[in-house]
Amino acid sequence: MIKKRLGTLYPIVLAGIFVLALACPARSQYSVEVQEVIKANALAGTVKIAGQPAPNATVQECAAGWKREIAVTHTDAHGQFHLPWRNTNRIHYLKVFFNGANPLLVRVKIEPKAKNLDLNLTIAA
Repeated sequence: MIKKRLGTLYPIVLAGIFVLALACPARSQYSVEVQEVIKANALAGTVKIAGQPAPNATVQECAAGWKREIAVTHTDAHGQFHLPWRNTNRIHYLKVFFNGANPLLVRVKIEPKAKNLDLNLTIAA
């Protein structure tokens, strides 16, 4: 009786373990928030990881506090991106994602004489 019961539970337990393994990431990820406001001439620049361009990284402009997505783009093969912007008198909240990297949260202030953005991601531990 016990052998029969264990035999029927075994596939269920094995399937449960498989589902949990798929749901849990292999690496832990935490968001990296840059504390100071970055000045840039546009919502455009380069995303890098370990000094190399990050192709196909996701760059989102969000509402204040990174609450809601406003616009989204992806980097090209050279890690470059461009987001449209209308208002130079406010802080822009950007969120950057790349597979294997910790998400990056930055605040950007548009100033015409500033440089392009150079965003550096950290490898997820």
